Amino acid sequence: MCSLCLFSFGQRARADTSALDFSAISNIASNDDWCLGWEFDVLAPFAVTGLGVSDGTGLSPSGHAVGAWDPGGNLIASTTVYPTDPKTGAFFRFSSLTTPVTLTLGAGYVVAAVYPYPWEYGYQFFGEPDGWTVHPNITFIQDRFVASATLQYPTEAFGEVNGWFGGTC
Repeated sequence: MCSLCLFSFGQRARADTSALDFSAISNIASNDDWCLGWEFDVLAPFAVTGLGVSDGTGLSPSGHAVGAWDPGGNLIASTTVYPTDPKTGAFFRFSSLTTPVTLTLGAGYVVAAVYPYPWEYGYQFFGEPDGWTVHPNITFIQDRFVASATLQYPTEAFGEVNGWFGGTC
């Protein structure tokens, strides 16, 4: 799954623009405990006002932890997203951050969400999901994951997968 961010530009306190979105995904699975997400580069600074998780088939009532890491692997924002949180776009639910985090120009930011078994996550092999859009202030780099039932920096990349669509900003 992919984690998403909500972006804020200028003086707005909240934005409803997610880092990426799509209208359909090719695969849904549930086979273990995972912290799943993606890596991206920031092309222009922006504030992250919320983090989100993919909700293609429903979320755990106890919520899903989601986090964002800077290029050095430091956790810079985290929250828990619940099934009752607002939905933005076709697949993602978001929880606002208490304090927005500004991402500066740079390579190697990561966002990911925890999907404990048996909660399902989405993924896309070879190519983009239907209706794929990426915010112009970022570039999608690759999938990121780690086998874990807790929020951890996802150190692995599969390469063939266009993304594990769990967490987003």
